[in-house]
Amino acid sequence: MAPRTAAPAPGFLSRQVVAARCFYRDLSQRSRPGLVVISAGYEQCNRDYVMRRPSFPWYGVELVASGGGRLELPSRVQALTPGLVFSYGPTTPHAIFADAAQPPGKWFVDLAGDEVPSILERLGLTPGKAGLIDAGSPARALFDLLVDTGRRSGTEADHLLAAMAQALLLAMAHPRSDINPELALAQTTYQRCRSWLDAHAAAGAGVQEVAKALDLSPAHISRLFQRFDRITPGAYARRIRLQQAADRLVMSRDRIQDLAERAGYADAFHFTRAFTRTFGVSPRTFRDSTRGGTLT
Repeated sequence: MAPRTAAPAPGFLSRQVVAARCFYRDLSQRSRPGLVVISAGYEQCNRDYVMRRPSFPWYGVELVASGGGRLELPSRVQALTPGLVFSYGPTTPHAIFADAAQPPGKWFVDLAGDEVPSILERLGLTPGKAGLIDAGSPARALFDLLVDTGRRSGTEADHLLAAMAQALLLAMAHPRSDINPELALAQTTYQRCRSWLDAHAAAGAGVQEVAKALDLSPAHISRLFQRFDRITPGAYARRIRLQQAADRLVMSRDRIQDLAERAGYADAFHFTRAFTRTFGVSPRTFRDSTRGGTLT
């Protein structure tokens, strides 16, 4: 079979986007077994984005990453909000309208194959449904990886895409259907706090710093982390610093004491105890196992 290569954007995609990062595989509408990834990507919609589809060639699942708007499905009208997952299929009319003030950015994946309907039903993603997924879901990272993989050619990439798509669907499985404005706002605020800590925790930032940066109360931030991630903001920040310390153990010859100070610990003893509690092994054992015991 000849390798598949990137194709021009097909007609079922909207031109009303200011940026897009997508791939397309075999766009024929022939019947095929299993699960096959047809297309996937990210679209940043423009202010007057409108998509009306009375039908669709395959099964589609979308995840709103940012912004807002309105989604019309056969059984409901739903506000677009970050974390919203919705699905459609060959017999699912749907329409999407951007909020002109905050146009949405959204991920999508299009699927074909005789197993897709049963997979979507089992995971609570039946065409025509919409719901919120947890802000801590790895779906966004999986979408990003899926798009990178989809730009490769050949049948090996097809098999890898199918496996990755199933992992992606699992990450979006059984979204909350009881969507309300308060829940959507809380989840969006939580994601802002988490993203801020991702960028600043290495410098020692914690709940007080994120509260000041985002003009929120520390108590409110703590409630958000307990609600959506069952963890405190401080524990989340420590986890980031310990993960970065683990990276340094592999990539550098830094002393354990230097890594402890960089991670915000007063001494190597407390750093070692925290590292072992998190990863199950001491820093020295971790370094030995990843570098063949060449450095202690």
